[in-house]
Amino acid sequence: MKNLFLITLLTAAFFTTTSCKSDDDKIEEIPLTGAAWKLTSLSVNGTNRALDECELLDTYSFTDDGKFTFDGNEKEASGECAKTVTNGTWTADNSVAGSRRFNITFTGETETQLLTLEGDVLREVVVEGPNSEGLTETFSYVYSRQ
Repeated sequence: MKNLFLITLLTAAFFTTTSCKSDDDKIEEIPLTGAAWKLTSLSVNGTNRALDECELLDTYSFTDDGKFTFDGNEKEASGECAKTVTNGTWTADNSVAGSRRFNITFTGETETQLLTLEGDVLREVVVEGPNSEGLTETFSYVYSRQ
């Protein structure tokens, strides 16, 4: 009886001190919502392009109910920044295991865009074209959590 009690106690101790995964295996979650994402860099067809002071004001904000706001800013001829606020919806895209991807759709649009969250960096790739010359351009935007 004493041995049965000891075996039971050791077995319980074993299972309470071990688990399938260690705490080191946990992936730190950085939510899409709860903060603004500010534009920090842009490349066009793989070439970095300097951002002007208005573009540096561009931000995405996401809410838990699947909505977002994009504050876009363009420099006018006068040098002033003209702000345009656009809204839309977002959903998680679980099509690639282990990645954090999100589809966004701007209000009034039918085409979705893909955002990828890598650490505290949000990436957006937009392909435009072909233009009148038959060329396409790829814009790669990088946003940082604020």
